[in-house]
This record gives sequence, structure tokens and C-alpha cells, in this order.
Amino acid sequence: MLKSFCDRLGIAYNQALFPYYEKGLLLKREKGLFVVDTERLNRLNNKYNIFRKWYKEVTQACAAISKDDDLILFIYILVVLIQEKASISSLLQMPDRQRLDTDMAPLFAFLYFLEEMISDYQGRGVPHEIISDTLNGFDTEMNDYFDIYARPGIRTYVEWFLLFARREILRIGRFQFQITTLNEHIRVYQKNADIKIMMDGETMHTKGMVFGSKNQDDEEGRYYAEITEKNGAVSGYCANEYGECVPKEISLVGYKEILRRGDRVISVHIPSHAPLTKEMCDESYAKAWEVFATCYPEYDFKAFYCFSWMMDKRLRQIMGKDTNITLFADKYTIFPTKDSGEDIYSFLYHLPEPVAAENLPEHSSMQRAVKQYLMQGNVLYTKSGIMLLDE
Repeated sequence: MLKSFCDRLGIAYNQALFPYYEKGLLLKREKGLFVVDTERLNRLNNKYNIFRKWYKEVTQACAAISKDDDLILFIYILVVLIQEKASISSLLQMPDRQRLDTDMAPLFAFLYFLEEMISDYQGRGVPHEIISDTLNGFDTEMNDYFDIYARPGIRTYVEWFLLFARREILRIGRFQFQITTLNEHIRVYQKNADIKIMMDGETMHTKGMVFGSKNQDDEEGRYYAEITEKNGAVSGYCANEYGECVPKEISLVGYKEILRRGDRVISVHIPSHAPLTKEMCDESYAKAWEVFATCYPEYDFKAFYCFSWMMDKRLRQIMGKDTNITLFADKYTIFPTKDSGEDIYSFLYHLPEPVAAENLPEHSSMQRAVKQYLMQGNVLYTKSGIMLLDE
């Protein structure tokens, strides 16, 4: 039964999916058309203004899916996976008919949890407008999907929306903020206004990125960066102004450790299709600090954290030092990660996969400038940054 179900949807068969398939069948028998209940959707949308651009398309998909038993079952299987906090990798792929029903199908699994999500946010005292803006993240991501595929959907963003189902995301002003822990092999030290980031038990490349990054995977350049402490001094390998690790050990004296792997941080995500002015950014940070302190007092957040292609400070050379993007990155102390250099193709050029640099589009001055940079054989890396909460 599972094999024929997968064949009908055109997705890869995976035996590990079987227990969730069975539970999905039971849930479908119990709930019926609940996942595509347009009256429920209308009620919630009218109250929380969730879909501000694509609601017509969402309701069209809802109507189409309501006539397709396989897609309804697929949605319930995804619901079970979310409920049980199981790995979505059991679904080796999403159904894809290159039309609204499959582009939108995963959305209805997340909408299954809407009342529960809203109730949890309300219980914490999250303001109504922030709940509304947070739930509008479904609509916002459809804009990105449209940029790439020329039709709205969320099929490729299932992993991202798991953060919504787990109530780990809030949209506060310009940014989306995620409750998380720092998972990078670093320690952050501070002395007065000076901040240093040292790599903490990470395999690096002498060119500056974590070993295995694009063009940084040859054994000759490989070395291990660890931290040692002796007589009040801390020694190790620090990130430079470009967020690249210098393969020369240095010692810090009089610095205090303020952040390390495993500490709580607020991860900053940057929705597209909106300005990135300094005023909007500062207002968003300030409001987020206030909301998290009030609504999530049990978490000892130590810093804002951001992982983005916008964090590569080579953009200062490409675009100049006073652009919105470079001013945004300047708020952070940057450090290297392991990166393929491919995020730029999706987020700046809206392409489903990388292409040769000479074939990149040139619809904006930034696209043109970055294209020239890439055509010279350079890589624009995704890097990480830390901004302390007391800055």
C-alpha cells in the first residue's frame, strides 16, 4: 500500500515512512477534510490576516487538494511527522506536479497546528500584531518561491516551517527571530569594546573558512584550531575583519569569555521583499529584545546571531561601505563557517540551483556587481555573526 501510494504521488519509496503512513491513515479517517476546511481557514485568516497576498491561490489549492485522497493522506502523514518530532527525511521528497496542489500541499500540514500555535503565543503574552506578522511568514515565503518558480508555494521550505510549528520563530518588525542555541565551534571574548571570536575545536583551512568549504578542501591547507588557557591568557585562532580565520595563533590577556557553543542566542532571519534601512533594523532589534525579555523570561539570551550571505564583508569591496546590506553586517562580529558558496544563487539571483557566473541575471545593480566579482573566480561565502545584547 505504501509503495503504490508513493508511486501515485511520484515520490521516492522509503520503508522508514511506513509507521507514519499508518498513523496518517488513522488520522485521516478521524479528521476527514479538516486539513482543507475553508471555513476554518477563512475564520483564522480574517482574524490574523495571515495571507496578505496569496490567499486566493491558497483557497484554490485547498479546493483542488480536497478532491485528491492521496494528497490529503500525504498532508496527514506530514502532520504526524511534525507531531512526533520525527525527521522529515522519511519523506525523501515532496510531491511535485509543478502546479498549485503540490506546491501548496505541505502548507496545510502546518495550518493544522494554527490554533495551537496561536494559543501558545497568547499564553506567553505575545502581542496580537506580532502573532499576525509571524503567521504571515507563510505568505512571505511564497514570495521567495514565486521568485524562483514563477508560482506561489512552499514545497521546498518544509524544514524552515518546522520552526513555526515548534513555536521557535517570531516576526518582530523587519526581522524574524528564532529561539535557538549557538551551534558553532567558537568562543567569544570581550575586553572593553573589543570583541574577539576564536575557533573552538574546528578543522580549518588556511584560506580562512572551515575546512570543506568551496575551494578550501585540500589537505595541504588543513589545520585544527583549538583554544588553550594558561596563566590567565587564552590562545587560539581568531577571525579577522572579514570573518575569516587567520592561521596564526594569538594570545588574549584580560579578555572575558561571554559566549560559547551551547549558549542561548536569538537567531536573526531576514525576510526578502522589504527595505533594510538602519532605522528599521535598529527598531526591530530593540523591540525583539523587549518582547523576548517579557514573553520568554526563562531563557538567558546572550546575543543575536545571524547566518547569511549578507555577512560576507567582501560585500564592502563589491558594493561600497555605506549600503544597507553592509551597514547591516557591520553590527555583527563575523566568523567563518563551512559553506558551499551557493546561497547567493538562491537569495540574490532567485535561481533553483547554481549556474555559471557569466549566465547570471543582471536585474539590479547588486546582481551586476556580484556577478562581476564571481566571474573573476571569487566566492561569496555565507558566514555567521554575533551581536551582543548589551551593545
